[in-house]
Amino acid sequence: MELMRNLRSGTSVFPLLSKIGKLDDAPAPATLVDVSLGHKVIAPLQVRQELLELSEIVADLRPTTMLEIGTFRGGTLFVFARLAAPNATLISLDLPISTAGKLIRVAQKPLFNRFTRASQTLHLLREDSHKTETVDKVRDILQGRLLDFFFIDGDHRYAGVKADFEMYSPFVRPGGVIAFHDINYPRCDVPRFWSEISPRYKNKAIIHKHGPDGMGIGVVWV
Repeated sequence: MELMRNLRSGTSVFPLLSKIGKLDDAPAPATLVDVSLGHKVIAPLQVRQELLELSEIVADLRPTTMLEIGTFRGGTLFVFARLAAPNATLISLDLPISTAGKLIRVAQKPLFNRFTRASQTLHLLREDSHKTETVDKVRDILQGRLLDFFFIDGDHRYAGVKADFEMYSPFVRPGGVIAFHDINYPRCDVPRFWSEISPRYKNKAIIHKHGPDGMGIGVVWV
C-alpha cells in the first residue's frame, strides 16, 4: 500500500518526474538504472549490476518493438523505454491479482505514460498472459511486426514461465533478444526452466548475487 500512498500524495513522484524531464535524448544505461533504483515509487526488484548489464544489451539493440511481462512498479519499463528507438512500440503486460493491485495499476498509468518519448507508443495490457485472448491482443498491436526485445518477469512457476516463453517467443524476430529475470532465485522455478532452455541458444547468464536473495538475469539470442 506504500506505493499507492506515494502515487496519491506525489511525494515520490514529483522528484522522479523532475529527474526524467532533465534527461537528454540519449541517456547512458547507468544513468537510467540509477534513476530507476533511486526512486522507490518505481524501484524494481533488481540487482543493480545485473540490470545494468541487461540495459547495455538493450541499448545496443535499440529495439523498435518490445514486450515486457511483469511490470510491477515500472522501473524496468522506464529503463527499457528510454533505451528503445524514438519511434518504438512498447507493450507492458501485467496481471494485478488483488483489488489494491488493480487500483495501483490504474494510478500508475499516467506515470508510465511519462516514461516514453513523444513518438513512442506504450500499450498497457492488464491481462492474464496465459490466455489466448491476450496473445491475440499482442498480435493486434504488433500488426505483423516482430519483437526486438522480450523481457519475462511474470509468473515464476515452472508452468508459468514456460507458457510465457512458448506463447510469446514466436513473436520475436531472428536475432532478437529474450531475457528472463530470477534465473538464480532459489525460491522459484525460473532456474529450472532456464537450465532447460538456455542450451538451445546463444546465451548469457548475468549473475552478481548468490544465496537466498540471488536473482540473476538470463539472456538468449533467438
